Amino acid sequence: MSEAACQAVRAALDPAHFSRLHFAWEPYPYQADVLRAVLLEGKRRLCWIAGRRVGKTEGVANLVLQLAVKDPGIEIVIFAPSFKQARILSRKIRYMLAGSKWEDRKSVDNVGELKLDFGTDGDGKPMESTILTMSLSGKARGEGADVLIVDESAFCDAEDYRNKALPFIADRPAAIVVHISTVWSEDDHFMDAYRQYADLDHGVTFRTPTREKPGVTDEMLEEFRGSMLESEYLREYECELVPEGGVFDRRALGKCLLDYELLGLDGLARLEPKPRHYYRVGVDWGKFQDQAVVSVLEQPTQHRVNPARLVLLETYEPDPDNANHYTTILQDVLRVAKHTRALKVVADQGEGAHQAEVLERELGGRFVPFRFTSTSRDFLVDNARYLVEKELVELPIEPDDVRRAFANVQATEDGYHHPNRELKDVFDAIALALSDVEGGGGQRSMDVLASKPAGISGGTKGVGLGTGRTSAREDS
Repeated sequence: MSEAACQAVRAALDPAHFSRLHFAWEPYPYQADVLRAVLLEGKRRLCWIAGRRVGKTEGVANLVLQLAVKDPGIEIVIFAPSFKQARILSRKIRYMLAGSKWEDRKSVDNVGELKLDFGTDGDGKPMESTILTMSLSGKARGEGADVLIVDESAFCDAEDYRNKALPFIADRPAAIVVHISTVWSEDDHFMDAYRQYADLDHGVTFRTPTREKPGVTDEMLEEFRGSMLESEYLREYECELVPEGGVFDRRALGKCLLDYELLGLDGLARLEPKPRHYYRVGVDWGKFQDQAVVSVLEQPTQHRVNPARLVLLETYEPDPDNANHYTTILQDVLRVAKHTRALKVVADQGEGAHQAEVLERELGGRFVPFRFTSTSRDFLVDNARYLVEKELVELPIEPDDVRRAFANVQATEDGYHHPNRELKDVFDAIALALSDVEGGGGQRSMDVLASKPAGISGGTKGVGLGTGRTSAREDS
């Protein structure tokens, strides 16, 4: 065969050419490298660290379809960390299949399963390529898969991966295993795969920062960078392994972040107090140069079944020239407490001594003053952290400031601090409302708080909520 003929054959076999020809999809160079590694070079272990927006989902969908149509009868199992992620991938696969010459071969087509019928083999045995798309958070059992693909692998629970995903290929030593994800931690199964596959003859690894995607500019990257934590940006856009640095583990925090409406004072009338629900208000008055924040937590009596939920958050910009600034906030706090029939109103006493007197007079025993000190702040953070890790609180995905307020809490040798003054006020107000939530740290022995990050000194014993007691060193 001539060299020209050989080049024509190689071009026909090339996955990028196959994709353009049959699926009308042009892969980026790094996507084409991933496709070639599995489909042309025969790599059976692949791990791809991919930055946000580089086209992980399209790459997975194209790889799956090429495997399915080039090897009739193959069984492919795709796992994602959530049903939402699994559905996104499932739709992308069907979108690419639409209009191709294999679209009419579909024999089964639903969200979790797609089968392509290729007739029978020489022995009359049916040949169906099967694509199963599942969530690791659900119930999954099976075996006999030829290909295992784990999408957003770093965000899949390690135990679920071992107990649900790996059994599918337990009887197939020659199975193909593909991990694709943004990076998260140095100590998870995704990074274990990345390190191990690099040393295998039949393994390969790739790392693609977002900046490698054609069309991505420095201006776009800076915009992304400004909307998230620096550690998140470095991991998810630059594919760099950096320590989390925060007190709240993002995986635990992620389980508490749900998509629901968070009200402000303009929506207070729509917040209808529910029977057999407790409402708690947290107030951070803020210094003249800082914003003040009011938060409201709603908690059912069956708190271990239904966690507390942040339902209202109102922020007040600093107004040093307004003599009635704190008076306005005080009136709003009383209005919120009355409307929700709040069980407790926990308020910062430091900047609101006069307001505290009014609240105590108006609310009686329902008012709990809180004095910010190095020790009491540690208590607030530890308590909120405990509630997050035990999934005893629900926080809204929007506004993003709520997530960032929790994720930005930093650990230091002297305790905890928050580098962002505005987000600190948001966190303090929510943490004050959380301080009295049933099931939280206020209801347990302070000895449990020994779970503080390594290197953190100081304890929380002897903190008295509502007593106004302070330690020798107060926060400035």
